[in-house]
This record gives sequence, structure tokens and C-alpha cells, in this order.
Amino acid sequence: MRTFRMHRNALIIAFAAMLASEVAAFSLVQPCSRLHCSRLAATDEEIAWMLDDSAWDEDDDEDDEAFDEQMRIRAAAEHESYASRTTPLAPATDAVDAVRTRGVALVEDALPDASLREALRSRILERRDAGAGLSAVLGERCDGGATTRFDIRLPYDDVVSEATTTLLRGPLAAALDALVGPEAQLWECAALVSEAGAPAQTVHGDTFWDSEPCLYTAFVALQDIDLERGPTLFFPGSHLSPDAQDDLEDDGPSVLDAFGAELGAMRAGACTLYDGRLLHAGQPNSKGTRVLFYVSFKAPGADGGLGNEAAHSIDAELFGRGLTLGDLILSV
Repeated sequence: MRTFRMHRNALIIAFAAMLASEVAAFSLVQPCSRLHCSRLAATDEEIAWMLDDSAWDEDDDEDDEAFDEQMRIRAAAEHESYASRTTPLAPATDAVDAVRTRGVALVEDALPDASLREALRSRILERRDAGAGLSAVLGERCDGGATTRFDIRLPYDDVVSEATTTLLRGPLAAALDALVGPEAQLWECAALVSEAGAPAQTVHGDTFWDSEPCLYTAFVALQDIDLERGPTLFFPGSHLSPDAQDDLEDDGPSVLDAFGAELGAMRAGACTLYDGRLLHAGQPNSKGTRVLFYVSFKAPGADGGLGNEAAHSIDAELFGRGLTLGDLILSV
């Protein structure tokens, strides 16, 4: 049974950020029409069906639609269970300790240059609108087929490289160095975009659970992200639970009651740094375009078992360079 759950978890992780660039053929509509029109609440019957492993065949490609529907129902049920108890994520006084003990830290002024942020944001949206470097993201379409979430792999051009090196000469560099060390591999360099109408994602971890941390990610706000613009919701402490991911699969949203639910609303230039094992989910966006630049670093000892080897978002040429945190810090 655990093998099946691990496979199913891998599908969820892969579905959250697939590498296939062919998704550029997905329906790309003007942001003003990317409206999510499905109901948020899931019925008890739908939740029971979603938890029933026999409702879909993991080896049958024709069951993709069933899996899609399961994810929609799951996200709606989860959102209904935690929406009334969320609180803001407070800035960390000690980012390293916060990530180790709580799984996430809000780091202010990680990318303080406003002109660089705007240049990067514009470059990301241009790439999105051109359909370049797109990966599929969990919950990215509304019922009408319009795309509301985008994961965008970024070429390491002048703007992206300047943003990355600037990011790694500030407070984030010291935190990452302490957490994962200079030999950590650059595992992702991409952007997440959500539009008004984007529904909540399913709650997920970016990797399988392991006793040791294996991946750290920084989400950098390229504009102010308030509660209406779909901040990421984190469940502090869930990264230390060996059973949380599987229990969420088997038992449903009640598992989340064991953890706080904190929203990563933040000012432009701030970032949320988190452990990849931590349960989290993008929240509904009712306001407008939200762009996050993100980088991830893989721990040197995490050679297998992450669960997202086929789903991590990074330009192929950049990944082929094999850059490490130490390489990037030294290039600053």
C-alpha cells in the first residue's frame, strides 16, 4: 500500500510542475478572462470518492480526467477545512532556526532592487505570454478550460542571472549556506504566475518525506502579495511529520488540523524560504496577476527519493551546467 501511495504522491508532485514544454499549447487567454467559476465546496460523497483509491487506475492514461477531478475535489475540501483559521506568516528573526523548526521563514528585503524586480517580472510575463518554458501546475485550469496558474522555466539570461546573484548576496545567502551548504545543487530556477480566478491548489509537499531535509526553495515576491492575490499557505511543523503526506492522502483534510495554517502574504522583494517536505498550497487569487520568482537547492546527500526528479522546473541548459550554491555565491 505504501508503494501505491508513494507512486500517487509522485503523480501529485509531478502534476504540480511537469517539465513537458508541450503545455504551451494549453489555452492561453487574456488575464481578464481567467476566471475560476467552479464551486469551492465539495460534497461528502465527492470527498469519499476522492479518497477511494479504486476510483481511478494509476496505469491508465485515460484516467487523467478522473485524476484531474479528484484533485479539484481534494483542493476544494482542503480549502474549506482550513480557510477560517489561517493567520499571517510573521517575518523571521532567525531564518535558519525558523526553517529548521517550523519549515518556513519569511525573509524581508531578499531582492530589494525595485527596478530589477520589475525587469524580471516583465521578462517572466513576456515569456508566459509567448508560451515559452511552460510547465503544468496543479489546479491550473478553471472549469471553462482557461489557464490560471503557470510554472515557467527561465533561461539564465542577463536579467535572471542578475536577479539570482543579487538574491544570493543578501540575507537569503547566509540562510541557505547554513541550511544546505555550498555544495547544494541548483535544482530549480523558475517563476510561478497566478491570475485572478485561480483556485486553491491541493495541499502538497514538494518532495517525499525523509528524515533529513533534501530540498529548500525560496519564493520571491515581485510585487506586493496581499491576502487577495493568492499567497502561499504553509502548515508549519508538517515537515517533521513522517506520516502527514500519506495520512492526508488516506484520511483527507482533517489531518491538517494538527498544524497551524499561515499565509505567506509579503511585500515586494521579500521571500518565503521553506523545506521541500513542508505541506503548502497556493491560495485562491481574486485580485490580479501574482508573480513569484523562485530558486531551489538540493542537499548534496539527496541523490534519490525526492519524488520530483521528473518535475523540477529549470531550463535544460542551466541544469546541465551543474551549478551549486557555492558557485553562485562566489560569482556575486
